[in-house]
Amino acid sequence: MNDRHRDTGMTMVELVVAVAISALVLTAVAGVFFSAISAGMFVQTGSSTANHAQVAADAISDRVTNGSDAQLFGGPERGDQLLVVRSAGTGSTLTWHCHGWFYRASDGALLLTERATGTPFIQAPTGASPSGWSLIVSSLQPKYERGIFDLAGREVRIGFDIVEGESSARIETGAVLRNASAADQGAREQCF
Repeated sequence: MNDRHRDTGMTMVELVVAVAISALVLTAVAGVFFSAISAGMFVQTGSSTANHAQVAADAISDRVTNGSDAQLFGGPERGDQLLVVRSAGTGSTLTWHCHGWFYRASDGALLLTERATGTPFIQAPTGASPSGWSLIVSSLQPKYERGIFDLAGREVRIGFDIVEGESSARIETGAVLRNASAADQGAREQCF
């Protein structure tokens, strides 16, 4: 046998073809991988958006359900709303608290404050970071013409869309105030 004619390796053409095929396979695998990561992030963002919306609506509904009275006020700017609810505490003795939710139309923020009854009335906050108010959620878009709250008799309706990035969630729910006793009615002014 002649050693000069023996095939001992790959030719340059074979090597280029092998590298090109490997590059195509790796590109396809990377595309699938990045698509899966992107889809996972989209689902996570959507789930987070829906969770934020549901937590906000549940917190309001729970207080309204335990409430004896509610009043809805306009805020300092067009589209702002202040919902004040006088609700019973969860302890073994009956205690009352005043809860206020303020929808700020300019940035779609929902703020919360809580006070013991007998303290100064809850009023619409002013400024970007008002003292005594906590931001619950932002990026809300109201469902109702007047804002995110609607008060009809003893029912408080809540309706909004929340938009975070490319994800959005819609909340439409309501809660009915409990029937107030004569003693409850006599103390209603403590929040309003």
